[in-house]
Amino acid sequence: MSIKSTLNIIDESYFKKYIANIRSYGFKSLVLCVIDSVFSISAVYSSTIRTLDDFVYHAGIKDKHKDEYTCEEFMNRYGNLSGEELANNVFRNRQRTSTVNGILKAQAVKEYIQTLFKNGINTTKDLLSLQDETPIKTQIQRIKGQGSGITFHYVMMLAGDSNRYKRDRQIDEFFQDILGYGKLTNDELTEAFHEQLRIVNEKYPEIDNIRGLDSIIWGYMSERTVRQKQIDKCK
Repeated sequence: MSIKSTLNIIDESYFKKYIANIRSYGFKSLVLCVIDSVFSISAVYSSTIRTLDDFVYHAGIKDKHKDEYTCEEFMNRYGNLSGEELANNVFRNRQRTSTVNGILKAQAVKEYIQTLFKNGINTTKDLLSLQDETPIKTQIQRIKGQGSGITFHYVMMLAGDSNRYKRDRQIDEFFQDILGYGKLTNDELTEAFHEQLRIVNEKYPEIDNIRGLDSIIWGYMSERTVRQKQIDKCK
């Protein structure tokens, strides 16, 4: 099977939309990066957006993309609340990290932020300035439901590391099935990402990092899933 080009699969409207909104990607607040990352796993993203917006309102954050809201601020205000209280009254979301023996995602968020804060990481700048991310990543992976490391990479992406992507079912389906790469290891997927980025960058110079391409692919795959569900309903 020959490898297809992302440009031949994804309509140009997706690329233009990303370029038009490129400055609004991610958050200045590390707390919001964590909330987005943890709640988005195995969830419809619209529910994650609602959860984020509920927290933003509860915390009194005016601009969720531009305002700073530190881990210290979160711990001072919410550190003494239980996972149940956070889920019911703050995030208004009772999703769990797994349907089998998972903990509330609200509890996972609290433990995640607590771990960062205990290690002197208070802002996105602190996180991106780490010389060695391995120790903190290892601690994060000990939190129930975070063992794969996917949420850590996604937090790094949202915090501003443009060389990251979030490996999930949608990304695997796009590269392995739609583009035709077949089953890929993490290293092979990274290589495939860079190969496709070079192709995309030739046509769209503004798209010059892995994070941007990941965002475009994710948007395409999400809408594709919605369309397929609508088709299935009509059958």
